[in-house]
Amino acid sequence: AMPPAQAPAAVTAPGAGGEKLTMAQLSKFSPEAQTQILGERLYPLIHANQPDRAGKITGMLLERYKNELPALLTLLNQPENLAGKVSEAVAVLDRHYDQAGDA
Repeated sequence: AMPPAQAPAAVTAPGAGGEKLTMAQLSKFSPEAQTQILGERLYPLIHANQPDRAGKITGMLLERYKNELPALLTLLNQPENLAGKVSEAVAVLDRHYDQAGDA
């Protein structure tokens, strides 16, 4: 049996202690707040691998998944899958910068 969910005290409450965030927790918030919560959780994970580009990559993922927040939440809870998406984002950024640099 699951204990009754506590009402979140603040926007940063869900999963703030390192436990997994769930869609049920997120669904209590507006879409904008959901995106912000996911971004706040993603950023440190991405920063661990890509400190120079963490903000940009976090923004790219949030934009890509803005209509699929459950998929983004799944990524957040699966570090190996998240690492793959981060690698893809880095490749996109590298291509973009190479083109910009050669133009």
